[in-house]
Amino acid sequence: MKENRGITLIALVVTIIILLILAGVSITTLSGNGLFGRAEAGAAKYQEASTKENTTIVAYMDKYDKYENQANNNGGAKKGENSNTNYTDSEGNIAVIPEGFTVSNKQGEQTISKGLVIKDNSGNEFVWIPINKNTLEVLNTSKKLAKLENGNYEGVLYKYDSAKNDYVEMDSSQGYVEPGITFVDIGDYTDEQCKEDFTRYGITLEKLQSEYNEFINSVKKNGGFYVSRYELALGNDGTAISKANKYPSTAEDSSTKTWFGLYNKAKTYHNSANAVKTTMIFQSAYDAILNFALANGNDSAKVTSNAYGNYSYSIKNTGTTSGDVINNIYDLAGNMFEWTTGVSTEEDDRVRKGGNYDGDHAYPKGNVPPTQTNEVSSWYDYDCDGTRMVLYIK
Repeated sequence: MKENRGITLIALVVTIIILLILAGVSITTLSGNGLFGRAEAGAAKYQEASTKENTTIVAYMDKYDKYENQANNNGGAKKGENSNTNYTDSEGNIAVIPEGFTVSNKQGEQTISKGLVIKDNSGNEFVWIPINKNTLEVLNTSKKLAKLENGNYEGVLYKYDSAKNDYVEMDSSQGYVEPGITFVDIGDYTDEQCKEDFTRYGITLEKLQSEYNEFINSVKKNGGFYVSRYELALGNDGTAISKANKYPSTAEDSSTKTWFGLYNKAKTYHNSANAVKTTMIFQSAYDAILNFALANGNDSAKVTSNAYGNYSYSIKNTGTTSGDVINNIYDLAGNMFEWTTGVSTEEDDRVRKGGNYDGDHAYPKGNVPPTQTNEVSSWYDYDCDGTRMVLYIK
């Protein structure tokens, strides 16, 4: 029994020694070039790849931020905005080109001071009127488009002074305001047509003021506005267009009847980009066009002349009177009187600008220049009365 216990003890000691030797070999193998070594090498490679991937992502994000900031600074779209772009002409002047429009590729239509022309994909054409963002002065003049009064903008209006041979600012005593309202607009009239128009369109001073504020805020943001190159006409779908060789809409037509009908239709222009708004031309915007032309381009002599328009006693298609073009804008002198949103407080009428095809309807009678200002009641439905659109960027 004692011999068996001794053998067993010796066997146990030998077994332990063998196990210790095997454990040492295994640990050496695992921690050297074995499993532990491979695991450590794999972890190191993973860490290296992860660091490289993070560095690449950061680099790409930096590039994205750089390009986004550059696009925003150059007039590109910010998040949630339209993709409008800045255009710099050969003279260093800048215009904002709304999304959905391109600059004309025709010679003489690419310089801002001479009338920069843009087109949409349907062929509608508009001309840029540059305005100082800070002072609201027309390019290269000290003549303002509007002024801020009691939290709202008011149009600065002008009238030609033959004694001074200048287009001079009117003061409040001369009885013109913009925006403004007339007794016809608010339905204070016995005429049934007037009542119908008021009910249909619901013109209020608050609506007109809100629209004018929106227009001026757009001008201050973008440094200008656009005007339709041609007098208002209607497309096949009945919406407003600005295209050459189209019969202009008149206050006599059933779809644009009276000032109210023309005002309403001027808002219906549309394009696929939906980056702009249109409305009937403001009196102050019309005056800004003339002040712009008097100081810029090659057509200043036409602004005060009655020698270029269509005074033939017959309406002509838009843009077909070759001489009646001022800084790439057609038919300012003749063809149609152009109704505006301005008001004559003395007459309680809406203001018309320019001349028309029939001098017998002019005040005074005869052929009159683009600077001519006169007014008639907004419910008149004469075929000599039309308008044109002003277009501004949202």
